[in-house]
Amino acid sequence: MEKQLASSVHATLSKTTNLPAPKVPDCRGRPMCYIVDMKRRKFLRRAGAGATMIGATSSWRSPDSPSIASYAYPKTESIDAARNDEGLIALRIGFTCVDPHARQEVAGRLSIKKGKLARARVFGYIDVTNDTYTLSPTNGEEQVITIWLADASEGTLLSFRAGEGDIRFTLGELLKAEELNGVFSGLQWRSHLLFYHEIGTLDPEDLSIPNENSFTFVAMADPQGGDPFEGKDILKTRMRIHNAFIEESVSLVQKINVNPAFTIVIGDITDDWGAAEDFEQMNTFLQKCQTPLLYGIGNHETALRSTFGPGYNMQAFDNYFAAQKAVNGLELLLYSFNLGQWHFVVWPDPLRPGFWESHTHYFDWLERDLEKHKDRPTMIFQHVPIHPIGIVPLIDYAESVFVKRELLRIFARQGNVKYVLSGHVHIPVRASFKTAVEMEGIRFINLPAAGYRPRAFGEEDFHGGPSQGIAIVEIDDKDARITVKTVTEEEYAYPPTFRTFDQKRYPLWLGEDWELLVQDSLQNGSFANGLEHWHQRFMYVEDEDPANVCQPRPVEGRPALYLFNRRRGHVAPGQDRLPQDINKVFQTVKVRPSDSPVLRLR
Repeated sequence: MEKQLASSVHATLSKTTNLPAPKVPDCRGRPMCYIVDMKRRKFLRRAGAGATMIGATSSWRSPDSPSIASYAYPKTESIDAARNDEGLIALRIGFTCVDPHARQEVAGRLSIKKGKLARARVFGYIDVTNDTYTLSPTNGEEQVITIWLADASEGTLLSFRAGEGDIRFTLGELLKAEELNGVFSGLQWRSHLLFYHEIGTLDPEDLSIPNENSFTFVAMADPQGGDPFEGKDILKTRMRIHNAFIEESVSLVQKINVNPAFTIVIGDITDDWGAAEDFEQMNTFLQKCQTPLLYGIGNHETALRSTFGPGYNMQAFDNYFAAQKAVNGLELLLYSFNLGQWHFVVWPDPLRPGFWESHTHYFDWLERDLEKHKDRPTMIFQHVPIHPIGIVPLIDYAESVFVKRELLRIFARQGNVKYVLSGHVHIPVRASFKTAVEMEGIRFINLPAAGYRPRAFGEEDFHGGPSQGIAIVEIDDKDARITVKTVTEEEYAYPPTFRTFDQKRYPLWLGEDWELLVQDSLQNGSFANGLEHWHQRFMYVEDEDPANVCQPRPVEGRPALYLFNRRRGHVAPGQDRLPQDINKVFQTVKVRPSDSPVLRLR
C-alpha cells in the first residue's frame, strides 16, 4: 500500500509537470505523507528552538556579529583615472522631456574634437541613422546616448547639435562639475562620466576557490534576514522568522558530502533595505557556510528612494560594499570569473528607478565579457528574472521590457550562456520547476528563497512542507546538474531540457504594446479558429482546479471564448498581490481618427 501511494504521487507529479519525479523516500512501512510530516515537525522544532534563543538574547544583534567598516566610493580626480580596461573614457548624455506629459521629437548629431569616437550605444527607443540620433522621450522616460572615447584628454570637446540647440562641453569641465545639465529644443539633458571601479574580473584563487574541472557550488536566493531587533527591545517578527530559515539553509551547506567550491547569494541578502546592522548579522550567518562567499546585489540592499545623481553617485551601495569587503575583500557590483571549463557572471539588479539610465556602460561591459569568453560554457546569476513567471508582481515589479530584451539579446549573442539563475520571486519548488524555460537556447531557472517564505501560486508544493532551501550545482567538465534541497531535506533535480517559451503567443513579455502587429480589421472575433490572431499574457496555471482559465469552448453549438478568474485557492497571507488580472486576450486594430468604431460583444 505504501509503495503504491508513493508511486502514485510521483507518477502524478511527472504527468502534470512533464518533469522527472523527485527522489522517492524509503517509506519503510509508513505512508509517504507521514514521513514528510515528521520532517516538517523535526524542522519546526529546530527552527522554534533557534527563534527562542534569538528572542531571549538581550543583544540588539548576535553577539558574534562583527561591525562592518564604513565605505565611500572612490572619487576620481583625473581623466586618466577614469579610463576603463581598454584605455577608453566613457560618458553618457541623457534626455527627457521638459514636460513629462508631452512627447518631443528631436534629431541631432554628435561631434568630437581632440579625441576619437571608439563606439556609442543607445539606451531607450532612440532611432539612429549614420551619426544622427532621433530622440523622442515621453512619460518621463530618459533616453541615453553612451559614448566611449579614445585618445581623450581633459581638452576633448563634445558637442550635440539639434536644430537651433547646441550642447558643448569638454571632458575637463565634466570631470570638475561631476554633472552638467541644461535645456535645449524642448528637452532636459544631463551628462556625467561613467566609472568602472565596481566592475571587473576576479581570480578565484584570491578567494581560495580551487580551480578544478569538476566541482560543486551552492547558490542561495533571497535569504532576506538581519538584525531581529529595532533598537534594543522592539522585535521584528518577520526578520526573526527569516533568520530561522536562513540558519537552516546554512546548515544544509555545512552538511553537503563534498566541500563546495563557493557559495553565492543571488541578491536580497538583507530584508530591511540595506541597513548596516542587517549586513553585519547576515555576514555572521552566511560565513558559517564555511566556504568562500560571493555576493550579488538585489532590490533589498539599498534604500527604497535611492538616487544615482548628481553625477556618478554610488552612495546607495556603501553598506553593501562594506559588507562584501568584510567577507571576501571585493568592492564589485558587476563581475565575472573563470572556474574549470566554465565562465560565471554576477549581474547586479537593485531594481531602482534611474539605475540603468545612470549605468548604461554595464550592458557594454557584459557584452564584451561574454564575447571574450565565448568558448566557455557560461552561467549568469541575476536577482530579478527576465523569463516569465506568470503572476502580476513579476510584470509590474520586474525590469522594463527594454532591459529584459537587451539582456536576452546580449546573453544569446555568442551562444555560450547555458544557464541563468535568478531569485526575487520567493517561488515555491513546484512553481520553480513549472516556470523554468528555455529562451534563445538558454535555460532560465528561478530559485526558491533561502529565508523568505514562499509566495502563493495557488497550489501546494511538491512535499507540502517549507520551500526554503538552497540550490546545489554540480559541474563536471562542461556539464551542469542543478538540484534544489529544502530545509526539510527534500531534493529535486532540474531536468536537462526545459520547455521553450513561445514569444509569438505572449508578445508583451519582450515587446511593447505599441510594437504589436496592427491589423486592418478585427480578426477571428468569433473564435471559430481558436485563439488565432489573439495574443495572451503568460499566466501561471495550477495543475488542478486552476484559478484562471482562457480557452475556446463551444456554447450552444457555436464557438466562443471562455474566460474564468477567481482568487487562488492555496494562498500565502502577505505574499499574494491581488487581483491576478493578466487573464486576457487582445489584438491591435487600425482605426483612423475620423472613424467611430463599434465593438459588439455577445
